[in-house]
Amino acid sequence: MRAVVEKCGQSYNFEYRNGELQLDGIVVRVLRINENNSEREAWLRVSGDKDKVKMFEQILRRTDGVRYQLVYDAYYSKIYRVVYSKQLCNVSRCPYLNPPFGTMAKTFVVMPCGVIVEYILSKSSLTRELKKYGCQILLSHSIDEIDYLLTQRQEYALVHAYLRGYYSYPRKVSLKELASELGMSVSTLAELLRRAEAKVIEAFIRHEIPHYLIKRILEREMVVLYEKQDRSINRKASDAINVFASEESN
Repeated sequence: MRAVVEKCGQSYNFEYRNGELQLDGIVVRVLRINENNSEREAWLRVSGDKDKVKMFEQILRRTDGVRYQLVYDAYYSKIYRVVYSKQLCNVSRCPYLNPPFGTMAKTFVVMPCGVIVEYILSKSSLTRELKKYGCQILLSHSIDEIDYLLTQRQEYALVHAYLRGYYSYPRKVSLKELASELGMSVSTLAELLRRAEAKVIEAFIRHEIPHYLIKRILEREMVVLYEKQDRSINRKASDAINVFASEESN
């Protein structure tokens, strides 16, 4: 099995400035889509600048056949329940609702530069089917290469620390007390928790806010593109100089 990150859509809305990708707008994470005979219900987590999120609400409010409910409201992230008529969506092959047979859409994020979908595939040859959907593969690797899964000892130590209030504020138990309860040295427990915490953070970023990782991948693509353009310009300039020098000598 393979985990694949896809980029659908070819229209980009970004600038490449000072070595960084400037993505303007909001990021929408599709949490779930339900449907009945006539309507679809999308649960969305919307993150971004407050004014841009407000514009997103205004668009929802003005669109015929759409109604929405603000379920959760925080400063930088909101969760919406959006109900809309199926007739509003005329896409014949939705990468979320109708992925190729043998694939599962795990993560679905809408960004200013396109739609990012993470698929789990039953076989690697299905990447060809995804390309037929108009997707460009940004990253592909074997599930066996996923190294953020906790070991049994890491999971036990992390869960025990959490349940005992080690991660509460203020802490309800010390590292020394936890180590005594688990029958191990403080240094051993500290290393177990450090490794477990690193894996949990990596899993959270990969699956909850993957657009930051995609931003870095796109930045690398842009660096390569700009380097190719520079080489092409320099080569043309060199050819022009050589031609001019040849004409002068004649």
